[in-house]
Amino acid sequence: MKLPTNSLRFRLIASTFAWIGIGLVLTGLMVSALFRIYITQGFHDEMQIHIEELSALTLVDTHGDPVMLRRLSDPRFIPQYSGFYWQVQRAGHRPISSPSLAGQAISGSLAVGPEKNWAITSGPTGQTLEYGMTRAESGGGPPLRFSIASDMRLLDEILREFDWPLGWALATFAAVMLATGAAQIAYGLRPLQRMALAIRDVRAGRTA
Repeated sequence: MKLPTNSLRFRLIASTFAWIGIGLVLTGLMVSALFRIYITQGFHDEMQIHIEELSALTLVDTHGDPVMLRRLSDPRFIPQYSGFYWQVQRAGHRPISSPSLAGQAISGSLAVGPEKNWAITSGPTGQTLEYGMTRAESGGGPPLRFSIASDMRLLDEILREFDWPLGWALATFAAVMLATGAAQIAYGLRPLQRMALAIRDVRAGRTA
């Protein structure tokens, strides 16, 4: 049954649908933004842990070249173009890098001091979240320059995998809320409908 646009029921249903829609959109945006902040911070924390481990596992040999005591504990640095990369450089010496780089390099431009620096840089397969730092050697000579990077596409994939279920969940919740709201409005307006019918009967002369 088509409702007249100037009827009380239509106005109540329309306003209820509008408020539910606005509320769910704002909720979805807020939840998505909070999840993005949480996941992004997790990536930053992970990169800082990795670069500290890289520094702890790196020594220099008798020629002054950087060498690793063992591989990093995270296996994602092994497959080629996995999205997780590291490299160690020292001016005038042979650099070393993760198998995942497959002979390529990340920028290394952030390794300019002992503090951890980060930025979004260009990597082998696109934009990366890169961290860099340096470590002076007790024997003198150029410092070791450490760089760790993770593809931003990995972060985007996680966010997409979250946004789709979130969107479906909010859409389902919206449908339930709209159906419930319409039922409540219809039930709440029953006394007014009975009153309207009674007034109509009075006007028609069918009752006193």
